[in-house]
Amino acid sequence: LPGQRYYLGVANANPGETNTFTLSVAFDQTDTSLISVLQLTNGLCYSNTIPATNALDYYQFDVSTNASAVTFQLTPQNGNADLIVRKARPVPDPLPRPVAGEFDYLSQNPGTNVDEIIVTTNSQPVALSPGIWYLGVFNSDTNPVSYSICATESAAPLNNIIRLTNDVPLDFTIAAGSQP
Repeated sequence: LPGQRYYLGVANANPGETNTFTLSVAFDQTDTSLISVLQLTNGLCYSNTIPATNALDYYQFDVSTNASAVTFQLTPQNGNADLIVRKARPVPDPLPRPVAGEFDYLSQNPGTNVDEIIVTTNSQPVALSPGIWYLGVFNSDTNPVSYSICATESAAPLNNIIRLTNDVPLDFTIAAGSQP
């Protein structure tokens, strides 16, 4: 538990012998084989409740090869929960955590405000690429928080370029939420 004091002891089974040993403590290590990671489906939201804890709820989303953008969205219902995203990497612990260097993107909006991360093929610091992306939801409140989480992929061009002609007016309609 964070902030607790731990004592370790080592003793020889035979007090008359001298033994060589190595002692290692790694409290911040996570064995990802013991953590459940739920698969999100494009455009379908998943609802859950996260207790007041320092543990995270983890999800994964498989970005297709023709994706130009992905929107990761967390909608807290009754408290403050936040969202982190990380592209899967071949490292011992690929899951994101709200610690510097352990995530690619972070959204921390107060209260029940929506947390949204949009990643495109030209995003920085990590551009959108095919493969698995991990999402982490963490509770920033003192009570359990119910939420919904969604991942929505788009294959549409990032920008809609409309050529204009000098001195020729153009009437155009754009739907709410459309790309620029």
